[in-house]
Amino acid sequence: MNLRNSKIYNKAKKINLIFKYFLFFFVSVILFIFIFGKPFILYIAKHQLQKIFTTSNILIGNCTFKPFSLLSFEEIEIKQEKVYDFKAKKITINYWIIPLIFKKNISAVTLENLDLTFYTLPKNFKLSNGEARGFLKVDRLKISKLILNMKARDILFRISVNADLNLDKKTINHLEIFLNDFKMPNLSIPSTSVLFSINEPSGIISIKDFTLNKIKISDIFSNIILKDNLIEFKNFVAKLFGGEIKGRGSFNFSNKEYSFVLHFFSIDLQKLVKDLELIEKFEITGKWQGIFMVNGIWKNFKKLDGNFSAVQKGSLTITDKKILEEIARRKDLSVEILVERFRNYEYNKANMDVSILDKDLILGIVFEGNKGKSNFQIVLHNFIDIVLGIIRVSGGVR
Repeated sequence: MNLRNSKIYNKAKKINLIFKYFLFFFVSVILFIFIFGKPFILYIAKHQLQKIFTTSNILIGNCTFKPFSLLSFEEIEIKQEKVYDFKAKKITINYWIIPLIFKKNISAVTLENLDLTFYTLPKNFKLSNGEARGFLKVDRLKISKLILNMKARDILFRISVNADLNLDKKTINHLEIFLNDFKMPNLSIPSTSVLFSINEPSGIISIKDFTLNKIKISDIFSNIILKDNLIEFKNFVAKLFGGEIKGRGSFNFSNKEYSFVLHFFSIDLQKLVKDLELIEKFEITGKWQGIFMVNGIWKNFKKLDGNFSAVQKGSLTITDKKILEEIARRKDLSVEILVERFRNYEYNKANMDVSILDKDLILGIVFEGNKGKSNFQIVLHNFIDIVLGIIRVSGGVR
């Protein structure tokens, strides 16, 4: 009996000793954190960031640490001369200690008052070669007032972002984007004219006006719906060439497949010719309406066709000799006959079919008017390459 009590006593003594060592270790860690924790955390944070931003100057003003729930950094700046300058008022990391230790899981990261300025395009950045890859899982990302400035040679813009993203479920709780002072080759957007707002699973996009390679589009609005990797555009409306566009469409982010159907109403051809600076080629008046459909996968069009017709009488004068010579060659007529026919040609009815063949855009046009019926075809060679070139220069295709 005494032997048994002795064994129990020895076990209790060992447990008590282990508990004392653990308590000593725990108290030592806590004391270390409170005495040396802030400088140590700042050193570790700066060291890890330096692994990622290899050629940058990194400053962190202060930090707050609550061992079981929170870590925050204040007055952060990451700068590489003439390349980029990142500033953040505050970055807060919220966590529960047990999930962090055993699952490497962070509850939320909040970014407040970020100002990111780029002086060159991202391809010139020098980041790490993969040594400092992240291993922690973040459930939620909150962004409060992020300002993104691009001041590269040919690209100038300023974007303001507020967001609440559920990274664990891959959903958007809230996303709001304002685009200001946007300028790049072939594309310009006036100040404070774009709003993109989502409250999962729906939102809106609103653009006051923008100009893409002489084409001016204004009062753009659409409802948007997010479904997994698919974004749908519903009740789309816009103004173009004195008329209106209505339609719908979708884009899949995973396979880059898209489909759009657009209806055009009261398009003023005189304004179209003026805006596109085509007056030296031909003069035309009248209003048209029609439908345009396109679908494909990124650069590859599966379908691109449409049909337009006149809803108002108009007139046509073709002055471009190359256009007249092309029509003459196809119709086996003399250029002189066509010059006379398409001088002050007044039409009552008109129709145009739009289709694509390889990379060429085919316009099949029929006019009926005071000089009889005329039908001819215009081929815009390498139309697809031209469009992709405009988009590429405007930053849309890589």
